Amino acid sequence: MLTAANIICFAKDWSEDPTSNNHVMKLLARDNEVLWLNSIATRTPKLSSGSDLAKIKRKLKSFVDGPQRVYGARGLSGFTPLVLPFPHSRAAVTMNRQILRGTTAYFRRRLGMGDFQLWSFIPTAVEYFGHLGESFRVYYCTDEWSQFSYVDGARVTAMERELCGRCDIVFTTSRTLLAAKRAWNPETHLASHGVDFEHFARALLPATTVPDDVAGLKRPVLGFFGLVQDWIDIDLVGWIAEQ
Repeated sequence: MLTAANIICFAKDWSEDPTSNNHVMKLLARDNEVLWLNSIATRTPKLSSGSDLAKIKRKLKSFVDGPQRVYGARGLSGFTPLVLPFPHSRAAVTMNRQILRGTTAYFRRRLGMGDFQLWSFIPTAVEYFGHLGESFRVYYCTDEWSQFSYVDGARVTAMERELCGRCDIVFTTSRTLLAAKRAWNPETHLASHGVDFEHFARALLPATTVPDDVAGLKRPVLGFFGLVQDWIDIDLVGWIAEQ
């Protein structure tokens, strides 16, 4: 188990629904110092989108506040770097490298972080690997990013291939991902998703109240836990419900 190390990681926004990104870094933060960098954008924001504008406001506030200790996670601080939100612009990437190198160096000094590892859960961070002064590089792959409908699949594939090549080690959360990424880095290993046992086990406790809107449903009851996005087979879910 990794101990007494310093880690900077690129990931989604900490405040979003928790995923393996959050769980992995909370575990590592028990015995290491972790600086979590909120999303650096996988696409250019739309100023006509209310959700995008709200996200920009949250990011500006987080940048002004600086790194904040994450509640319930010893050794873990979250920070939103102020970068130009144009991940496919070479000029923006060049400028962002300088911004990130300066801001991460400043906050590492504040947190007492010296030699550090650089981790990423997102392929768009490839542009910063090898430019922030890290001593070790890790890519933790949780999805086939090129298949998301809102990204340029070919560009993301190229970025991920390069990221795997730059990293010392790659972890994947499924055997399908393992087979795909190992072709780009022989030091690719399977780290299957687990389950937050304490969270889900509460459903079986006598003290847990079943909500009224599901308490009277006919058995059997099938549950789904996860994001409902365009990659979910809604027709299949509907067919199962009809049966």
